[in-house]
Amino acid sequence: MGLLREIYRKKELYLYLLPAFIIILIFGYYPAVIAFYYAFTDWDGNIANFIGFRNFVNLFVNDRIFISSIYNMVILLIAGMITGLIPPLLGAELLFNMKNKKLSNIYRFLFIIPMLIPSVVIMLVWQNLVFEPNVGLLNSILSALGFEKIGWLGDYHTALYSLILIGFPWVSGVNFLIYMAGLQNVPESVYDSAKLDGATGIKRFIYIDLPLLLGQIKLLVILGLIGGIQGFGLQYILTNGGPANSTMVPGYWMYRNAFGYGNFGYASAIGLLMFGVILILTIINTRIGKANEVNY
Repeated sequence: MGLLREIYRKKELYLYLLPAFIIILIFGYYPAVIAFYYAFTDWDGNIANFIGFRNFVNLFVNDRIFISSIYNMVILLIAGMITGLIPPLLGAELLFNMKNKKLSNIYRFLFIIPMLIPSVVIMLVWQNLVFEPNVGLLNSILSALGFEKIGWLGDYHTALYSLILIGFPWVSGVNFLIYMAGLQNVPESVYDSAKLDGATGIKRFIYIDLPLLLGQIKLLVILGLIGGIQGFGLQYILTNGGPANSTMVPGYWMYRNAFGYGNFGYASAIGLLMFGVILILTIINTRIGKANEVNY
């Protein structure tokens, strides 16, 4: 009753929010609920027959491509966590501690500029200027050193690791800004006390900055998990999941089953599994973050 009374008391505010809630329900929650149902059917775009857990059994028993896509996803997730957490943190630390603030602002601007470039453009630049088999940068360097050229995106053994290389030196503008915001939010008194205790340089980074940036790290881990499990832009644009499914990931396999083969029920089962994995990992990450939370 107390909740209903509170809603009635602020009914004008809730009425203003009602259109947004309706849009979210229609375009957000409704498709998710429908996909949950279709995951247990053989829906091909026409009739959806309930088949229980058959889609999930097929995924782990008969679908070798899905199993290999999980392996590829784990490799990309580990690499993504390393490249998404460490280089931006080091970049933020270096700029935050620069004495010359004007130069620091210039570097900060240069780190942010790539955010303005569409990710598709960046992928195509790497494909045509760096990985191109004949005149690409990497093969030109190999030829100059007397080594054989490599089909970076076309070779079964190198395609997956070539995708990891994209974005080098991996200083993501978004992650960089999140770290910078965290560092700027630390009270100056904390650094003054640390200086009096002799905690400068590496010691300050390990014992002051890192513990106080756990909130930002937790956020970036969650975003990295969601993006790493769901994303398939690199595969869609550069490799089509090949060669020989060596770069296939669950997200792209879901897309291929839905819009390539018309197996919408099977694709919904893959999506439901991905949602479950993301939910579990997010809960674990949140609990670990709360256990190690540091206040100042």
